[in-house]
Formats: sequence, C-alpha cells, structure tokens
Amino acid sequence: RFFFNEEGDFIRFEAMRFMGNEADAPRRNWVLTVQAYREFDGIRVPSHMQATWQLDEGDWTWLDLEILSLRYNVHLRPQP
Repeated sequence: RFFFNEEGDFIRFEAMRFMGNEADAPRRNWVLTVQAYREFDGIRVPSHMQATWQLDEGDWTWLDLEILSLRYNVHLRPQP
C-alpha cells in the first residue's frame, strides 16, 4: 500500500514480504517511510528514507538511506 500526504507526496509504502531467502521464510510487514525530500537538477525526489521490519518483538529499522547526489540519463561506457 502506498500513502501520500495532502500535497500528493509519497510518504510511506507497506508490503508483506518474506523475511529471508529460505523456503519457509516468514512474511512480515515491511515499511518504507520518507523522512525528507530534496531537489536534484530541478526534480524533487524522496532523499531520505528508512526501511523497517515490523516484528513481534518490535520494529527493526535495517536501512537508513540518504541520497546526497543524483544524476539522470547517464550513459555508461563499457569498461575495457
């Protein structure tokens, strides 16, 4: 499920995901929350996000991501 604020900004995403790669891995609620937005080359994007597993023993934030720079439409040359 996606959540948006009154201005139409994406602020949260939730999904039931498998926690692990094992065949019997449990499904748990996984939440991505947007902490901040920033503008890069005139385009406003979520720039600080946290990914959290909601577990029986409490929330576990396993990723705190901050985008410091962003380049668009970059064509990479093959490395020799």
